[in-house]
Amino acid sequence: MDWLSKVALFHTDWIAVVNKFGDSYYSEDIVQEMYIKLYKLDRENAVIVNGQVNRYYIYLTLKSICMNFKKEQKKYKKIEINESLMPEQEIFNNELFLAHEKILSLINSEVEKWNTFDKELYKIFRDKKVSMRSISRDSNIGIRTICRSLNDSKKRLNELFNEDYQDFINQDYELI
Repeated sequence: MDWLSKVALFHTDWIAVVNKFGDSYYSEDIVQEMYIKLYKLDRENAVIVNGQVNRYYIYLTLKSICMNFKKEQKKYKKIEINESLMPEQEIFNNELFLAHEKILSLINSEVEKWNTFDKELYKIFRDKKVSMRSISRDSNIGIRTICRSLNDSKKRLNELFNEDYQDFINQDYELI
């Protein structure tokens, strides 16, 4: 008899243990996760001691899986399917989209007016999400030069489009 099948003989006991932890709805799933974890770790010496199933080890494994499951469960809010179909507050706002596109086009047209070095450096940093250090390492340009150029670029954009951005945040789309 395989060592994992010895553990499976006490399947109902493991479900009862998980039910005592307070997860009666997901108890079967948690026990199945325990079997998978035991199989992946291949810890026969820890699970089977003197030909008997080490119940304490199984208890700790179940407790660990249960706690991880509860921690993950808190991260996500459970909603009904019909709630998520089309809530009124999330209906597509055409004005918002058009205002956002207008700001982006204004920024892109301004960036196109810059000299080639600043323009290309800004596009790499913005579009490729590459860090300043990796740009410096790949291009053999000093980190201070890159930092200064990007900071100057951000200041220029902030000076030119801060008012439009504030209008966007305040939902004054017609002022953009």
